[in-house]
Amino acid sequence: MLLQYWKNFRRRSAVVMKECREDIIQSNLSMLKKMSVVALVLLFGYSVVTAFMFKNQQLYLIYQVFLFIHAVFVLFAFWYAKQRRHSLAVTQGSCIAFILSIMMFITIISVVPYRQQPGIFFPILYITVYLLYLFPFWVINLVMTTVYAAFSTAVLLLKSPEAISYDLFGATTVWIIGICLSFWNIDLRLREYESKLELKNASNLDEMTGLPNRRYFNDFIAYKFKESARKSLPFSILIFDIDDFKYYNDSFGHLAGDECLSRIGRVMLDYMIQQDLFIARFGGEEFIAVLAGEDARRAQEHAENLIQQIRKCPMPAAFGESTHVTMSVGFAQMEHIGETASFHEVIKNADVALYRAKANGKDRIERYSLSRVVHTCPGSPKL
Repeated sequence: MLLQYWKNFRRRSAVVMKECREDIIQSNLSMLKKMSVVALVLLFGYSVVTAFMFKNQQLYLIYQVFLFIHAVFVLFAFWYAKQRRHSLAVTQGSCIAFILSIMMFITIISVVPYRQQPGIFFPILYITVYLLYLFPFWVINLVMTTVYAAFSTAVLLLKSPEAISYDLFGATTVWIIGICLSFWNIDLRLREYESKLELKNASNLDEMTGLPNRRYFNDFIAYKFKESARKSLPFSILIFDIDDFKYYNDSFGHLAGDECLSRIGRVMLDYMIQQDLFIARFGGEEFIAVLAGEDARRAQEHAENLIQQIRKCPMPAAFGESTHVTMSVGFAQMEHIGETASFHEVIKNADVALYRAKANGKDRIERYSLSRVVHTCPGSPKL
């Protein structure tokens, strides 16, 4: 039972880390900014107190070194937060570096200046660190176990026998508590992100097909178009429309029509996941695919693959029998995105191409160009 719970915990963690990647990056980056400022302020305050009260030059020098280190952390955290894109590896690595630096500081001031006295700050900060950031379970515990091992080694090598027993007992206790606390903390954070995912999916997915809905599509295409313009990538739109869907509905009923849409949605969803594409339900019997960075040949291959799969997919008909449907596709691409360009223009052009596909016999792909509409059929030579 415990093994199954652990496997489920790891699976949930992997899903959340993947699906909520951007949210986790922003949360950890925000915490890094706050904690780097807090650490800098506390270090400055304690360095002033140390200079006037303890008169310990060694301790004062340690504070000055780590004041400089954490000033760098503050500058980096605020600079990186202003960048347009944030890497998970850079963000998590920066957070780990901050944890290691602050724990190194605590280890040094707990061991070096006062070797006869037990360190009181290490256990408190060790536990606190577990609550700051969201990492995979093995990552945070590998980092903190390394900190525990380094502290214990320093204590054994440098401190007096009287202080060793106290420090080792305290460090071992918080190490064990920390492992349990990390599991509890990560589980709570996973539940929080899972709730957000459920709400997000409910509002962004089309209930009948399981594909992204029009609302999600509007947000996605605006973001993707700006990204394509910034990176000078070609931007393509494919609009799919079921041929003679009204006749299908009239012949077999609206329940069969709903099931037809659902099956097409499943085909497109599977293809979307396999090929890492974005396909949404555009409305009624229309579906739309957004492709950034794909050349015209590759975009057309995606269109051909999809309509071939849908042509083979059995659809419900009368008396428990099955039939098949076809789709027409309008394809438009903007190879170079100008300053005044809009994704609405690409959608409009794809819609024009779709209209021509319907007019030219259906079950085909039509590609829009600036001068004309170029038609292609599945299986014909690719453009």
